[in-house]
Amino acid sequence: MQEDDLYIRALKFVEQKQVFKFNELMDELQNDAKLVDSIRRQIANGQLFYQSQTPSRFICGQYETVDIYFSVNDKFRLLEYTELKEARASSLKASDQAKWALIISSILAATSIGVSLIGCLK
Repeated sequence: MQEDDLYIRALKFVEQKQVFKFNELMDELQNDAKLVDSIRRQIANGQLFYQSQTPSRFICGQYETVDIYFSVNDKFRLLEYTELKEARASSLKASDQAKWALIISSILAATSIGVSLIGCLK
């Protein structure tokens, strides 16, 4: 199964902490500068997590000292991801059970036809 992507890993990390500093998150994620900048901008614009600074102040270097919070929207994002993952697993299980049901019914149908033909030949 595929490893969780960067944003899911960030959400899981922050869910455990509730309040954190930007550098703590980056230490946890250990990614390149382009991704770090992308996450920083999303936090600044309120698209990811919650922080009380203005976006321009957050982007221009104030982000290292600002408390960042795990918001209700972030919790719902993580819940939706978890539910989707569980739904996929459940769907795969149901699909496997349906395949086995088809195989068993095909075998029983073939057996029934065979028994009927043997009965007719006697």
